[in-house]
Amino acid sequence: DTIKLATLLLHTEYNLMQKAVGWMLREVGKRDQSLLIEFLDRYASSMPRTMLRYSIEKFPAEKRICHAPGFFFREETTEREFLVHCLLKKAAFGCIFPDL
Repeated sequence: DTIKLATLLLHTEYNLMQKAVGWMLREVGKRDQSLLIEFLDRYASSMPRTMLRYSIEKFPAEKRICHAPGFFFREETTEREFLVHCLLKKAAFGCIFPDL
């Protein structure tokens, strides 16, 4: 099972393994995105950045922004916190204020 293997390799220090696990997770997401989101909700805060980046690269922009490093859902995350985070991320990437 890919998710079990990804969990075992979650804290590998080898860059190529991080890329490979991220790629495996991305492929899981193509078949069952809810399974990948469930995995990310649980482990994104402790995943190596490379692994996370590879696993979310095919997400639509709004989902990619919300799973990007620097913001991790918690049960107590309010809708306002989430929206503020997304607006700040989009502004940082020039998506909201392209003329600035």
